[in-house]
Amino acid sequence: MTDSEVRPYKFVVRIKDELCTGCENCLPLCPYLAMKNIGNRVYVLEEKCRGCVRCLPACPEEAIYPVKIYLD
Repeated sequence: MTDSEVRPYKFVVRIKDELCTGCENCLPLCPYLAMKNIGNRVYVLEEKCRGCVRCLPACPEEAIYPVKIYLD
């Protein structure tokens, strides 16, 4: 890949394990059903996440953050 080429990417959200309390405030906000609560902790299913970040402001612990994922 040359410097002039753009690498394909997408955004997803991730959750900081040490901050997530499993409150589930984020779950009803995800239109892609990309978040699940398992064992009192929320997980992101990255294959479903579209990076819309609607869940971000719902987290009282600020445990959710966006990440750029390169697809190549």
